[in-house]
Amino acid sequence: MAVYFQLFGIIGYLFLVPSTCCPETCRCTTATRPSVDCSYRNLIRVPADLPVNIKQLSLSVNYISNLDASSFANILEVTSLWLAYNKITAIQPGTFQNLTNLMSLDLSNNQLLDFPWKDLSTLEDLQLLNLNNNKLTMVLPETFKNSKSLRSLQLSNNHLYSLPERIFDPLTMLSHLQLHGNAFHCSCSLLWLMDWIKKVQAIDRKGDIACQTPSELKGVSLEKVPDLQCRKPLEVMGDDPELSNTLLLCKEVGVPYIKIHKKQESFGVTIKKFANGTIILNPACPRTVTFSHRHTASLAPPGMLLKFQNEYFCSSHCI
Repeated sequence: MAVYFQLFGIIGYLFLVPSTCCPETCRCTTATRPSVDCSYRNLIRVPADLPVNIKQLSLSVNYISNLDASSFANILEVTSLWLAYNKITAIQPGTFQNLTNLMSLDLSNNQLLDFPWKDLSTLEDLQLLNLNNNKLTMVLPETFKNSKSLRSLQLSNNHLYSLPERIFDPLTMLSHLQLHGNAFHCSCSLLWLMDWIKKVQAIDRKGDIACQTPSELKGVSLEKVPDLQCRKPLEVMGDDPELSNTLLLCKEVGVPYIKIHKKQESFGVTIKKFANGTIILNPACPRTVTFSHRHTASLAPPGMLLKFQNEYFCSSHCI
């Protein structure tokens, strides 16, 4: 009987003790910085039996398509994580938030449509973030507010059309930034970036950071975009019970092309422009007017003054 108890104790111990074994399909080294190389293994998911004490993990050049909070839950000491050249389309929020020792994260050459930007708030030691060659369309405001250690940020060859103003301000240690190969929409909302890249030396291939739209600026480098004559509107007023007319009063003549959004649908707008800078819009019963893709303001009841929630601009270029 004592033998049986002893046997069960050994089995229980093996289940409870964290794994230090190397996954069968990977190659492990146990130097001062334990590492696991699982690259080129035709993997479709992250191995579940990774050693808990690893510092470096390479999963590059595989067929992994999704990541979630369980993917790296047992390797909290990891400092370098390479996932380049996979088929990753989705990363669930929380996937990286507990990897607080992470210093290098490479997700380049995947098919990412989005990234769990809020996870970066806990990765205060992160020094390199490579998201090149994906399909990202946006970066959330204040994404890098806790990323003061970040030295290299690579966002080239994505589908970014705009960036939140002053998004890079917290990156005081930044020495390498890649933004080329995106689909930037050169309107007044991106004026800050046009000015910023002229002053910053850390940007790689500045001349290749170009406008995709509007058509008259396609291919023009952001640092060479002509003056957009951006001005803030004074006010917007609704004067029709059905909200069929909306007035945009600008300091100078010129207005961006305005789209009316209702749920997920877009409607055209008739724009009448007068020499005194008054613009009359005739949308199809809108509830929200969107300027330059990201800045929105809900229409007020008839006769009420509409105050802007964000910064709005008039532009001499059509969008």
